[in-house]
Amino acid sequence: MAEGRGALGTSAVDIHFNSLDCRTLDKQGIYVMDEFIIDTRGSALLIEQLDNERVLTGVGGLHIDCRILFRRAYGTMICRLGVDRITADTHIGLIESRSLKEVQSFSFSRPRHVGHDGGGSLWTHLEYRSSPLNEIQGITWRGGSLRLASITLTP
Repeated sequence: MAEGRGALGTSAVDIHFNSLDCRTLDKQGIYVMDEFIIDTRGSALLIEQLDNERVLTGVGGLHIDCRILFRRAYGTMICRLGVDRITADTHIGLIESRSLKEVQSFSFSRPRHVGHDGGGSLWTHLEYRSSPLNEIQGITWRGGSLRLASITLTP
């Protein structure tokens, strides 16, 4: 958050992981990118190749706890992500720019009887439009693993 908490973005930003090398992001690490910062907290993450794109995913898949903070705050966020073979519920929270607290959350889960062999994957776009003075400055990800493909931010 080099621009400071609550500083508004003035133009659209597309975050993709294709420009990054496939690698592990160690737990308890801070990784500074052009338009965002990844705080891995207690979870190792992985940038991996998936079909024709690179995605950010968790290592281990059960106890992920990380944050992705944007350098500026944005009014609209569209996040493309996928979940497959999850064995733990996954929580995505949106971080408001002034308080840096969650203002909205989404959860993904599978019925417990499915187990490890449920197969298939779910890909979706989460779109959030904030009200003025409540712009989004990041996301938090807890629980099970998912695959984060892209984040589009607009003022």
